[in-house]
Amino acid sequence: MLDILQEMFHGNIEPNGEFERNSKYGKALKLLTETEKKLLSELNEKEKALYAEYSAAQQAFSDLENADVFAHGYIIGSVIMQQIMTGIKELVL
Repeated sequence: MLDILQEMFHGNIEPNGEFERNSKYGKALKLLTETEKKLLSELNEKEKALYAEYSAAQQAFSDLENADVFAHGYIIGSVIMQQIMTGIKELVL
């Protein structure tokens, strides 16, 4: 089951991958890209290379962490559904 959740998380199965520009996600992405542009305009080439290395490492870590959180959320949801369907009083994860 985790494989399908990971595929969904990585965008290979897409339940709904779009958002409006004026949504909270669109606004956050705009702020992020504008701030990054400002930062990069202040850096020299060596600093830009170091920032790119840092950014790639941060993204790799975030991808791993977010995939785990995403899968765990679905697991919790399925346990909740099991509890609802069976009337189990104790939540076991």
